[in-house]
Amino acid sequence: MARLGQQIRSLLDKKYRRAFRNLRHLPRLEYRFVIDGGANRGSFTDAFLQLHRPERLILVEAIPDLAEKLRAKYAGKSGVSVVSAALSDKNGEAHFEINRSEASSSLLPINPRNTAWFNRDLSVARTVQVPTMTLPALMEEQGMRTIDLLKLDIQGAERFVLTGGKAVLDRVRV
Repeated sequence: MARLGQQIRSLLDKKYRRAFRNLRHLPRLEYRFVIDGGANRGSFTDAFLQLHRPERLILVEAIPDLAEKLRAKYAGKSGVSVVSAALSDKNGEAHFEINRSEASSSLLPINPRNTAWFNRDLSVARTVQVPTMTLPALMEEQGMRTIDLLKLDIQGAERFVLTGGKAVLDRVRV
């Protein structure tokens, strides 16, 4: 019955329809504890909150300006918090390349050929020093024993998070 309600709402509500379409392939679970790694401007979180009501949702964003904007955007949302850091395989600090197209920014250097491949200026605009943290450190800092959904969109650095998070991956459901 709940599924039918979602389908009907997706016909009437444009934002809900977009969220439903984008996230329909997620397993049908109760998502209580969620991490949005590489939150950027919060698009995933916006869509996710259209469909689910997690107890805790942690947005992790390395670009300091974007992290501040996310804090302001979600200031009134209960259970939503923002961490200004880059998820990685080490706790500490690292150089983070902010590219002209912010969504392609990363701990990793971008291949200069990507500008031609994607027909978009992806050159480095500036480099900043950002705090880095491992998945276990984030979970400990946030008081999370388990994660129901770990979303990572960190431009090739996902392997760092998985390598540094080996000790807790058995506590991540999706």
